[in-house]
Amino acid sequence: MKKALWTFTLLALCLVVQASLADAAGIGTVTGIRGEATVRHETTPQTQALKFKDDVQWQDTFNTGADARLRLLILQKSVITMKEQSQLQLREEAVSPTQPKKKSVLNLLSGSIRAVVEKDALKDSDFEVHTNLAVAAIRGSDLIGERTSPTEANFFTGPGATATVIHTNPAIGTQDLAELSRARVLPTGI
Repeated sequence: MKKALWTFTLLALCLVVQASLADAAGIGTVTGIRGEATVRHETTPQTQALKFKDDVQWQDTFNTGADARLRLLILQKSVITMKEQSQLQLREEAVSPTQPKKKSVLNLLSGSIRAVVEKDALKDSDFEVHTNLAVAAIRGSDLIGERTSPTEANFFTGPGATATVIHTNPAIGTQDLAELSRARVLPTGI
């Protein structure tokens, strides 16, 4: 009996260590950087300078400086490119009774990003770009999100891409974007 308990305890400890190592490995990596870019990890409140091949985690907040660019590879299937003077937080929302698939959220706090998501990745997870005014659900593979001010956001779809833009005010509604389309989002409309 003691031997079985010891074996079970050892097995449980191994599983916990493996899970924590998997979390430490990250969800992606920095694949390109030009100029000054920083990250603030949820677990470490101080901002750190980013380097090529640094790990990316959920809940990380990224900032780019003047004349800077940052490229991230997320979940080995999605490329996120940040332009200068941009701030972005990565989040993941788990499956729930009201949400059948997990959701990767790109919370655009300021500036501009481009998300190119492999279409196969959209089978397993939803990808969305959030601003204070709207949510853009990526349906195709290429979306540019731009938060020009607290009162304006723009979304552009790339070649062959589609998206749905949903205003934070339900009374305003939604707008579907086909390839090479634009949605200008204001507090009063899309």
